[in-house]
Amino acid sequence: MKNKFIRIIQPLSLLALFLLDMSALLLLYLIIKRILSGVDFYSVCLIIIDMTVLITGAVSTRQLLKSGVKISEDKIEFTALDKDNLYSFSNIKKAEYHRDSKASFRKSFTDRYSSIIFYLKDGSVATVELGFTTKRTLNKIANEINKRTSK
Repeated sequence: MKNKFIRIIQPLSLLALFLLDMSALLLLYLIIKRILSGVDFYSVCLIIIDMTVLITGAVSTRQLLKSGVKISEDKIEFTALDKDNLYSFSNIKKAEYHRDSKASFRKSFTDRYSSIIFYLKDGSVATVELGFTTKRTLNKIANEINKRTSK
């Protein structure tokens, strides 16, 4: 089986970063129009602030697009996690997923997170929280894991 990379893009984060990038570009346009009419202290300060926002937005967008699941021949790696992000298929018995989509006003945001539950061969259970994801992405990840562990 060939290596795969499945992106885990949280829709709310993508929307927020898109708005940040677009507003920074709009501000850059307005600042350039102001600089063409005459350079002053405020326009220079605004261009410095806007460049900082543009760099922050670009780095954040790049990081968001890099987060996902790397699936290779013998292991799975969750790139958005800091530690305990690497699991070997030889240690996994099966994988399930959980995503709460029922309507409720009492649940917090963390109750809505998607998670993948690994049942390991030594009898232990490991859970990986993925954040807000779509059900299609979650299905794709779980199906790929189960297909590779059933060999």
